[in-house]
Amino acid sequence: MTLDEKPYLKRSLDMDTGDDGDDTEALIPLMMSLADSTIPAPSAQATDDLIRLLSAEMPSAKANTVSTPNIRWIGLVLWSQLRVVQKEIWLASLLVMVLGTIVSLLRYDPASGNLTALAIIAPVIAAVGIGLLYDDDMALIRELEDSTLMSTSMLMLARLLLVFCFNLVLATTGSIVLALAETQLSLIPVIMSWLAPMTFLSALAFFISVLSAQAIAGGLISLVLWALHILMQVADKQSIAIQILSLQGLSALVTRPFLFIVAGLLVAVTLWYLQQQEHHHGASNQ
Repeated sequence: MTLDEKPYLKRSLDMDTGDDGDDTEALIPLMMSLADSTIPAPSAQATDDLIRLLSAEMPSAKANTVSTPNIRWIGLVLWSQLRVVQKEIWLASLLVMVLGTIVSLLRYDPASGNLTALAIIAPVIAAVGIGLLYDDDMALIRELEDSTLMSTSMLMLARLLLVFCFNLVLATTGSIVLALAETQLSLIPVIMSWLAPMTFLSALAFFISVLSAQAIAGGLISLVLWALHILMQVADKQSIAIQILSLQGLSALVTRPFLFIVAGLLVAVTLWYLQQQEHHHGASNQ
């Protein structure tokens, strides 16, 4: 570097350091000597040593993945998603379940057996709440979820468990109150009258809402199916059409195990679909 280039070097140092005093002036001789010096090409051995040194300092690939789930990890995931679920879902479930319990206490008819107002309300309110967990608005927060170590499917599973367990606790509490207040009712039959339908309809609502990306779709279809089932119970059972529309399998004792199995399959297929969407979304952004 020649002395003619000294003013240019001085201006560059002033701009880089934000200082136009003697400090930059003192750096000019050093910069000129560095510019004139020749740096020897690194040998292959030196390059290999540097790569080996840097590799030892880099974090392992396992640090970027979620470790084996444990109780604390599951609790943290559930707690994080507790604040994501809409507050209206919690409030609506609580109010409707309490109302169903009160109506069951005031208007219980022994002739109806275990078909209480709570057993009618519990499956559909859980299904509607779970259906609202996923819609096309999820695309707005997908970028935020992509920045976390958790997959979208795992986050949705956490929300599903939160809402379902919340409704499960409410309905179970109402059933206990009914069993204590009405001597004609036994606790286990009362719980089983709504548990299998609630599990199936919740899984169905989750499945339909995710595949259609419409929050109202899953809850609405589950509501229609359950309403047909309840309304057709009081219709003439002699008609073949009425028997088909009544969807006896939604509450029949013999079909309850199948309802749980189908519900599990629906949730598994839905989570698989979410994973495929996540992979496709990730590939499209590369």
